[in-house]
Amino acid sequence: MKNKNDTPNGLLSSKVNLSKIPSGEARFKLNKTHPWVKELLIELNEKVTDLSEEEKLERTELNIDFEIEKKHKTEYGDFVLVMAEINGRFLTECVKTLKTMEDMLHVKFQACFVAETFSESELLLDQTEIYINNDLYELYFYQDNEVDIKEMFHEQIFLNITAYPTLEADGPLN
Repeated sequence: MKNKNDTPNGLLSSKVNLSKIPSGEARFKLNKTHPWVKELLIELNEKVTDLSEEEKLERTELNIDFEIEKKHKTEYGDFVLVMAEINGRFLTECVKTLKTMEDMLHVKFQACFVAETFSESELLLDQTEIYINNDLYELYFYQDNEVDIKEMFHEQIFLNITAYPTLEADGPLN
């Protein structure tokens, strides 16, 4: 899959054209040097206001490892499977003391992208997961033959960060 879905600068685009995903697995390891991964990390760090964006980026990491594979089934047409792991260290604010703190992120998930035309079908109406290839996957839809991988990673990151981070669980309120 090298360079088929890449941007002119050689980096994987945040939206991948379905026709450019090979039938076999393709593996990617991305970090904050990738523009859209950097954007996700900047958003993770946004609660901290006492440091510059550059300082926050120097102190934090976001690594995304994933495999992507295109498949076909009669009832769904072309679909895309993603097996992913996200690891990160980011800055946030303690909800008790309002002090800057570091938090960690570790998420493993599987996702399946099906054509948006199936979003209203009886099989998938109001579903958030799909059982396919003998396994359960988070359900996403692609449109215009583009798989929005950045949006999928964004959703998984923000569903899995600590909602109320604290420096000390038993510490005093500020």
